[in-house]
Amino acid sequence: MKIFNLFFCLVFIASAVLQYNDPDPYLWIPIYLYTAALCWLAFRNKFYPNAYLLGIVLFAIYAVYKVFDENGVLDWINEHGAENIAETIRLTAAQQNNNPPGPIMGINGMKITHPTAAPVKSQK
Repeated sequence: MKIFNLFFCLVFIASAVLQYNDPDPYLWIPIYLYTAALCWLAFRNKFYPNAYLLGIVLFAIYAVYKVFDENGVLDWINEHGAENIAETIRLTAAQQNNNPPGPIMGINGMKITHPTAAPVKSQK
């Protein structure tokens, strides 16, 4: 079990580091680091049930808030017809960088786009 705690501690730290360019890093970096700290403490055999409960309650409150938020889940369903979020993100990132989005073949042949990638012709 300790190896899982160490593994997830490292994963959450890496996730926190990757949030620096997110539109709201002030929100996500603390969330990931809080979770990483709890994993680290569990790895060291230090358990704080109240800290787990606090995290669960705060994260659940935020999740419910995001359902009803102006740009939340209900808005996405009702106003945008549950459109493909990944496509919207891809186009927005490309527009911000003034680069045309270019697909890159990823796992299982899925097209993954990096905003600075040059367009790649499809091989059919």
